[in-house]
Amino acid sequence: MGAIRSEWVGGIVGIRSTIGIKRAEAKITLANLAYNMHRLIFHERRAATA
Repeated sequence: MGAIRSEWVGGIVGIRSTIGIKRAEAKITLANLAYNMHRLIFHERRAATA
């Protein structure tokens, strides 16, 4: 994955990094969900033709 940077933002360390990590986690989660749905459809179609 990526490196986490500790930065001073408004006197609190790591706020920007935390927001970036959460955004990246959400993006990865959505990509995994889309992939899994695609695979499910593939297997359902394959089972229907068999």
